[in-house]
Amino acid sequence: MRKIFLTFLISLLFFGLLNYMLNSLSVIDQRGINQIQNTFEVSTQEEFDVLFEDLKEVGLVYNYINKKHFFSLVFILFLFLLFTFLTVHLFIDKLFFRKFYEQPDMFKGVRRGLLFSSFCISVIFIKLFAFLNIFTFILTLFIFSIIEYLFLQFYNSGKIIKEGKNKKVQGKVISAGGIVARRLSGKRQILFINHEHAKGLSFPKGHVQNAESIEETALREIREETGLQKLSISSKLGVVSRKSLDKSEGCPQKDIHIYLVKSADCNHKEADSEYLWVEPKKALKNMAFKEEQEFLKSVINKIEFQEDLSRESLDKYSRKVKDNLEELNMDVNIRNFSKTTRTAVEAAEAIECEVGQIAKSLVFQNQKNNEAVLIIASGKNRVNVEKLNQKMSLNIKIADADFVRSKTGFSIGGVPPVGHTEKIKTFIDKDLLEFEEIWAAAGSSNTVFKIKSDELVKITKGEVIEI
Repeated sequence: MRKIFLTFLISLLFFGLLNYMLNSLSVIDQRGINQIQNTFEVSTQEEFDVLFEDLKEVGLVYNYINKKHFFSLVFILFLFLLFTFLTVHLFIDKLFFRKFYEQPDMFKGVRRGLLFSSFCISVIFIKLFAFLNIFTFILTLFIFSIIEYLFLQFYNSGKIIKEGKNKKVQGKVISAGGIVARRLSGKRQILFINHEHAKGLSFPKGHVQNAESIEETALREIREETGLQKLSISSKLGVVSRKSLDKSEGCPQKDIHIYLVKSADCNHKEADSEYLWVEPKKALKNMAFKEEQEFLKSVINKIEFQEDLSRESLDKYSRKVKDNLEELNMDVNIRNFSKTTRTAVEAAEAIECEVGQIAKSLVFQNQKNNEAVLIIASGKNRVNVEKLNQKMSLNIKIADADFVRSKTGFSIGGVPPVGHTEKIKTFIDKDLLEFEEIWAAAGSSNTVFKIKSDELVKITKGEVIEI
């Protein structure tokens, strides 16, 4: 509706400007009046009015107008007609031809508005030169109708579709859509349209319009058909070829370009009657089109199912870690798993990384001053307490659960490297620096976050040692 409101305001602006110019500017200025009086030797207003009408009838009035004023008025009139037509067109398109979440076709409105405005201005010029009659009016209307028809033939025949550069496609309809996948509460789900005509599930997709790229079409169709926002293309999965169901197109062959699409808000989008979140195995049994079913089978292992990375999906401990990392200017995503990541082996299995990439935060109690000591060790290593005590002049022992909770604010198995209740002396296993990226606990026994090893040293201000 914002586009409709904006075009309406612009049309009001040009209406006001047009009204002002009509009241303040004279198309026939004093110079033109003097020229008519001197040429035709008229002395009274009555004689002038009669003569002026005669000049209009024979198309000679153009010779006596102020052309600067005239063309300024024509230009403003053209813009007023354009935006008035565009406002009405968008309003009707939105009200009668679009679903509530779909946007009206701005390109089509502008195109038709330009034709309408050009037609009106053409009629004015024909009238000015005394050529306007029923024949010239119909001829002008016919010419502009031919222009619209040729334009539609050019863009809707499927011969030219823009895909980066203009690409010719003979005899086929080009469509685009995508697969949006998520992992919610441990379940893998894909977003499908509930296809009424074919009675089954189908990917959100649609025809490429005008000069938009195929990638733009995929994102637009998903946005319009599901209401999902904040979309981005992850990768192209391939092309599905099948017969179109549109009888108006003669049921031609259709090429559907399918992309893997990510959405920042997909985990908060509930299903309704028009689209559904379905597990892959169940979806394969209920696909509307065999070609799309075979395609889904072939790409299922390429689909990355998005974790719920939103702050609202985390418990209070993981939210505390996320807030602390943001205060340290660290933009990280906390991954929430359905199974435990308490141990390094469990975390590595869930994340599908090497055990050595797991940065386990181990809390020890310094018996000299009863302070906590944090050792962030590689998952593949065990901490040699005796060696550390001798090397670092410490007297540490493994801390119990109550001590860990009181000093860090977190429970054993979920202690993060930052965000603790107290400031803690930190040591970092040098073996972690062998990896560019590592994974650390994020406050609970099933949440982790990824960080570069050198950034971990920076934010913890830890001392790198051999453990």
